[in-house]
Amino acid sequence: MNPHESALRLWSNLIPAAAAVALALSAMLLLAPAWGEAWDAIAWPLAAWFVVDTAFSAAHGVWGNVLLNTGTALMFAVPLWASRRHFAGDSVANPPPG
Repeated sequence: MNPHESALRLWSNLIPAAAAVALALSAMLLLAPAWGEAWDAIAWPLAAWFVVDTAFSAAHGVWGNVLLNTGTALMFAVPLWASRRHFAGDSVANPPPG
């Protein structure tokens, strides 16, 4: 098996796993009882997706996907960061005094 076939097989196996994670994280967001937890339910999976997917893409030399991931992450991260104060009880929006 050549390297391209093994990379394709790896990515083919990761797609169902990624879909399962996305489903679980969506359920976590829907079931979050507090807005602070909702912010975390959006921010942490976004960060985890970016790190893992971008690292795999860079390791396999798929620079177009690295660029696409960066643009997509910024598209979500900028408004998410700007909205952090609107999420009540969030440790990012309401840091402890001192």
